Amino acid sequence: MLQFGKILSFPKKKGKEGEVCRVVWYYKPEDLKSGRKSFHGKKELLASDHEDPVPEGSIIGHAKVHTLLEYEALKTVGKYDFFSRFTYHMATGAFVPDQVPVLCVCRLPYNPDSRMVSCDTCGEWYHIACLDDNAAS
Repeated sequence: MLQFGKILSFPKKKGKEGEVCRVVWYYKPEDLKSGRKSFHGKKELLASDHEDPVPEGSIIGHAKVHTLLEYEALKTVGKYDFFSRFTYHMATGAFVPDQVPVLCVCRLPYNPDSRMVSCDTCGEWYHIACLDDNAAS
């Protein structure tokens, strides 16, 4: 299982066996008690305040964790591009921000994987799937 972390510090001396890095972890929504919600994007990671020492030799690759705005501006989303818009506090289980704007007739927060359109009249944003569902009923 891949785990994602942001390296805070590298060992000061190179080559010494057992040297450790300080890492703060990112979590996939499904790894937390609250689970994955419909508004979580497929490539969404949750920043956390959970830090650990990690052996330098256990770090096997790198990924880029963008802000949501940076992620949306990417011309091409690569295999190792992810985004984060929430921070998870381990001790309390709280998220920051704890509320996000809701949109559409479904009243769900924005999911970057769901296409949306803006109404020219009212300025509200709607999921195309929700408009299709409403038109069908």
